Amino acid sequence: MRRAALLATDTARPANLLRCATAALALAGAGASAHAADAQNPAAAPTYGVTAEDTWEAINAYAQKAYPALFPGSASAQDTAGGRSYRYANGNTIGFEGPQITLAGPVVGSPSPTPFQTLETFCTDVPAACGVKLRRSMSWQGSPREFIVYVPWAARRSASALPAVVLLHGSGGHGGVPLASWGWTEVADREGLLLAAPSALLHCYLDDANADGTPAFPAEVEVVTKWSSGPLGLPARPLCTTGQMDELVRTGRMTADERTQADHPVPDDVGGLREMARLLVGEHGADARRLYVSGFSNGGEMAFRLAAEASTTFAAVATAAGAVLQSEMTWPLAARPMSMVYSVGSLNLRGQPVVVNQDIMATNTDLASRTAAFLAILGLSDAHRFVNTPVAGFDTGVYVYDTSARQPAASNALYVGVMAGLAHEYPQTLPNTLWALFRTQVLP
Repeated sequence: MRRAALLATDTARPANLLRCATAALALAGAGASAHAADAQNPAAAPTYGVTAEDTWEAINAYAQKAYPALFPGSASAQDTAGGRSYRYANGNTIGFEGPQITLAGPVVGSPSPTPFQTLETFCTDVPAACGVKLRRSMSWQGSPREFIVYVPWAARRSASALPAVVLLHGSGGHGGVPLASWGWTEVADREGLLLAAPSALLHCYLDDANADGTPAFPAEVEVVTKWSSGPLGLPARPLCTTGQMDELVRTGRMTADERTQADHPVPDDVGGLREMARLLVGEHGADARRLYVSGFSNGGEMAFRLAAEASTTFAAVATAAGAVLQSEMTWPLAARPMSMVYSVGSLNLRGQPVVVNQDIMATNTDLASRTAAFLAILGLSDAHRFVNTPVAGFDTGVYVYDTSARQPAASNALYVGVMAGLAHEYPQTLPNTLWALFRTQVLP
């Protein structure tokens, strides 16, 4: 790191300089260096809906989380003529003055703002600190729908439209879950792609948990966020009636606020996610031909439905552990021959045997039923190739279906992966594998 970039005005005080250097290395991470990009004008790059304040807040939050001893607790923010400063109880301050980040307080041994690095240098070296999460809302079918857009620093250095991946959480989740724990933000930081993580609506419904053929009230009631991935609202998974919700409130199994949130019909989530995709393109610079979906569990079921009903909006889809059965509904043939990935843990499948080093498609009815549903919407025959290979760090049995049953024949494919030792979870190592496929898929 160049001394001039670290401290331009304090060369007369070696002790203070040493303290400043130590703090700078901690905040920036090892290997921080100056870049020719320092001379660029950040204002000339696309913003993708991100303001300067969004970036300041993101860097400040990163400093609090990564270095709590230096920047403990919350900070008081004060706008200045050139930007904003964040002052902590221990006297340390992070400031933003135009393109410059400054430090002050005991951390640098100076009560006045001391130049640290330019935003361009710091964010290029530490992209995780500068990725911004934008909370957005839209109205769909009379209900407010929330989603989070993650805009990495690398995206704001691009002058072209960006690919975007939509992340669909599982039952009971919300948009913050996949952004916090699925590993996609690291891929976005590296590749310069947008992420969008919407939240499903809250529902009160009956689910036949004991598989006796009859959803029973009140024993088999669920009050959770849920995507309308198919069976929701049908006899197999009916919504609670008004009287049933009133009874749940009386017995303390549902709050009055939850009852208000859940009092709505089954939403058109396919249409809602199409509308969100339109906003990503129109307001956040996403490339309409490079929109992708990755969903987990109930979100994986929703991804499946998008493959069936929104193949002209999304270029490729991946579903993890979403149990979509061929018997649940009559699914339409996708309008466009889309490629798709289905991943599931070996511990998440029913029936025997469940192994990954040999082809079990003919012997495991659970895996075969799920796969048949995917083949039906993609227009693929059941002929496949099998290979046992490492995928995302897991020993995996991979089934490749690429023989088209369409007329005329298409060139799409289904990849089914059974991952050894994995239960009902979304592995953080999976996004790298999925992105390797997604990046090759573009809408015509």
